[in-house]
Amino acid sequence: MEKYNTDKYNHGFIDFYEPYFNKKLDSKNILEIGVYFGGSLQYLRDKFQSANIYAIDIEDKKIQS
Repeated sequence: MEKYNTDKYNHGFIDFYEPYFNKKLDSKNILEIGVYFGGSLQYLRDKFQSANIYAIDIEDKKIQS
């Protein structure tokens, strides 16, 4: 996640996410809660290439894909 400039890397969430995500690579739908600047959405798009990725955030902002 460091490659994608996401705060989830700095907060240590990758230690939880990566092993869990590796077991779920065939997932069809992913929900991201808390978008920040969108780096984790790019990570999810690359990790789950065939999944539909949905995202919500408390702020109304446009994320470039």
